[in-house]
Amino acid sequence: KTSNMTALPLLASAAVRPVVVGLTGGIGMGKSTATTWFRRCGFAVHDSDAAVHELYAPGGGAVDAVCEAFPSARSLSGGIDRAALSLAVVAVGREAALARLEAIVHPLVAASRAAFIERQRAAGEWLVVIDVPLLFETFADEAELRAEVDVALLVTAPAEVQRARVLARPGMTVDKFEAIVARQMEDAQKRRRADYVVDTGLSNGFSETRAQLAACLERLATQHSIAFQRWCALPSAILPDTPPANTPAADTQPADTPPAEAASASIRARRGEGETRAGWAGVRCVTFDLDDTLWPTLPPVLAAAAELERMLVERMPKATAAGKATVTELRAGMSSLAAEKPLLQHDFTALRRESLRRLNAAHSDGLTDGQLDELMDDFVAARSNVTGHLYDDVLPALRALRAAGVCVGAV
Repeated sequence: KTSNMTALPLLASAAVRPVVVGLTGGIGMGKSTATTWFRRCGFAVHDSDAAVHELYAPGGGAVDAVCEAFPSARSLSGGIDRAALSLAVVAVGREAALARLEAIVHPLVAASRAAFIERQRAAGEWLVVIDVPLLFETFADEAELRAEVDVALLVTAPAEVQRARVLARPGMTVDKFEAIVARQMEDAQKRRRADYVVDTGLSNGFSETRAQLAACLERLATQHSIAFQRWCALPSAILPDTPPANTPAADTQPADTPPAEAASASIRARRGEGETRAGWAGVRCVTFDLDDTLWPTLPPVLAAAAELERMLVERMPKATAAGKATVTELRAGMSSLAAEKPLLQHDFTALRRESLRRLNAAHSDGLTDGQLDELMDDFVAARSNVTGHLYDDVLPALRALRAAGVCVGAV
């Protein structure tokens, strides 16, 4: 009975479509930064541009149809030569040719997205991201948009930031940039249709972008709590993709096995159910908090603070002469900065880095951005040095866990 009850949330999770986040934004607005963050958090991302590259590769699903419409676009390797395709589009007449090309490619990309979402549903994922640069342009009708995605997430930036980013790309020209922007919906219109807007152009860059994305994800977990809680019951999120030896994978199930049952069997296999590994049945990974678990909190903190003050005296003599190059003054600056920039209030690294930058500027100590980065790296190294502070039983315990084949991690 216990085993059957445990399988229920697995079956339910595999039967429900995950929350689909449609990530969009104009060129240079920060979509790649956002998708990288989602992937680092463990979420599956479907990239429309990458799907097009696959469709255009030799043997790709779009090659024959595109070459029939634009014969000169076929490459020597049998795929699509994108430069030749661009020339063919211009030769035929840009607007009509693009419409014809999109009529070929867009349905194939949509099929790729649908297959991706189905795979993630079968795997029991609660949330997936689809990166669609022209999301609002493709789904101009709101009902069609909501049939495709559950959440529309827009990444944006001020126009001058966007322009500077794009023109810094190799081979980009003002004419190309303006032509691309002309084909995209105005940012103000996108903002009105989006459920969430993330500004990637704030002064502290990725730190504030990351905070906005994290806040968005937290709200989605609350709004879609049932899907999220189902997913939390699945340990497969932290396990290897390869099932343990001698356990059945989903593709070894009988051909007539229902999809939800096959997905559940795969998940149970990855959990190691039924294994009798001596003393560690089903346990694959143990994570530890660090401070006051593996070592006492204060000694390494105080040692790092003393090392930071020594480095400030050495590298910021003018701030030192003014009595401002102390840990106490730096903490005061960090507190003020956290009040000024709420998105940074939980990011101590970003707060400390910006406070050091401001201290350097205020007293004209002349450190370059690279030298400030070196100062931060040296502080992090000092803060991470816990040699001599570990509790006596820590190393034997960690060695015992690893000897038992358990992955050891830190939170």
